[in-house]
Amino acid sequence: MTCPLLLVQAGRQPPRAAQWLDDLFTSFARGLATELAALARDRASITTTRIDATHEMVLETPDAVAALIAEFVRGLPCNAS
Repeated sequence: MTCPLLLVQAGRQPPRAAQWLDDLFTSFARGLATELAALARDRASITTTRIDATHEMVLETPDAVAALIAEFVRGLPCNAS
C-alpha cells in the first residue's frame, strides 16, 4: 500500500545580503519545483504545492498551511463520500 504524501514548497525566499546567495537559492527553488512536479507526475500518491511564504511557513502563515493540510486530508480516499 502507498501512503499519501503532501509536499509544500515555500514560494518566497527570505531576503539575503549577498546577491550570489539569493541567486543560488532562487536557482535551487526553481530546480526543486521541477523535481517535485516530476515526482508528483510519477507517483499518484504524492501531492505537491507551493505557498506564498518562506521556509518558516508554519510561523508566517499558519492559517494558510492549516487550510492546505485540511484540504489534502479531506481529499483522501478514506474521507471520500
